Amino acid sequence: MADIEEDTKGDISGTVYRTMNHVMREEGNEMLDAITFDRHRLQVVQRRVMALAIRSSPVQQFGMGFGIGWVSGYLFRKVSRTAAFVLGCGFLALQGAVSLGIVSINTEGVKELARHNMRRFETHVRSISGEEAASQGGVFQKLYDFAQTHMFISSGFISGAVVAFTF
Repeated sequence: MADIEEDTKGDISGTVYRTMNHVMREEGNEMLDAITFDRHRLQVVQRRVMALAIRSSPVQQFGMGFGIGWVSGYLFRKVSRTAAFVLGCGFLALQGAVSLGIVSINTEGVKELARHNMRRFETHVRSISGEEAASQGGVFQKLYDFAQTHMFISSGFISGAVVAFTF
């Protein structure tokens, strides 16, 4: 704190802010380095797990896929139920506010906004569908290629996800 007081000669607030901002930027860079390092470690782990899965028997591959699919389906079910509950409560609160006269909804504006967004969505879907998406190597093409290459893992994943989401 002494070096801060010497630098400012009475104006501590600006220097403290600048010093804290510099420290936060340094910590932010360390955080980005840690995130990059963690991302690299995750990619290494993913490659090792896939190498192990590929060398395994079809039954083990199906079991691995089923386990991962079951966890994914279970988490998806929990998250979707929570999201539905929150959205439902928000909708009820909005309807209550409308009925009390607190909020007024411009239905024509909502309809026009919905039409505009639907046109943009249709344009976007057309731009990434079909031959164009296959030639660009999009996400769906990569998933399709993975499912074709790793049939047992993919079928186990789908089975596990269906079981977890259903029950």
